[in-house]
Amino acid sequence: CRRFLTQGGQKCIELIGIDIVAKIQEGLKHVFVANICIILSLLHFIISVSDQIMRRLLECKQDLIKEADEYGWTPLHYAARCGNVEGVRQLLKMDKLAAHITTPDKDGEKTALHIAAAHGNVNVMKELSSKCPDCWERVNSKGQNILHIAVDMEQEKVMEYILEKSWIIHLINQKDIEGNTPLHLLYLYDDVTLASAHLSSTKVWCNREYKWAFNDKNITPEDIQWSKSQVKLCQ
Repeated sequence: CRRFLTQGGQKCIELIGIDIVAKIQEGLKHVFVANICIILSLLHFIISVSDQIMRRLLECKQDLIKEADEYGWTPLHYAARCGNVEGVRQLLKMDKLAAHITTPDKDGEKTALHIAAAHGNVNVMKELSSKCPDCWERVNSKGQNILHIAVDMEQEKVMEYILEKSWIIHLINQKDIEGNTPLHLLYLYDDVTLASAHLSSTKVWCNREYKWAFNDKNITPEDIQWSKSQVKLCQ
């Protein structure tokens, strides 16, 4: 289903989905346990890209909101991955606690907000943050908050969105399991100029406390910046 997502799957679902909803609804009443994961995987994909189908399916089986497929993903995870803002809005309206459900450890223990941040879906992040104001506090299995993730995945729009928030102060100096702050990761960009551009666009990262934070290898963001600038000078 994930591969299908990038191969025109959404358009196909919109064209044929409504015709098969009734059959899926009926099938949910008689499905064998052994096949539930396969069916859930398909259903989660469908309801994450089509609001109309989602509404009809949830009328039949509302507890699908918290059901995980064979990958450990729920409908909200898929909706966040697809950037389906209206789908996210409807799912949270039915159950806000779905925002705190994480994927399995092997998949990084990510919440829907983490997934939206990783894929640059700022509007989904806005919806999640407005409906579940405390969900930004969660970290993944690497101990990374949403700012870590945005920097690590080089999602500039997400970084800009987060840096505008009043709660940025709680994220910017938070360390992951390797002791790295988001600023450590920012300076690990291949393009030092890009990192400098982000720093010059906001004063919040100019605090010496952040630049001199040590990770588990006793390396600070300034150490990384200096090291990479020297490499660049030698090229």
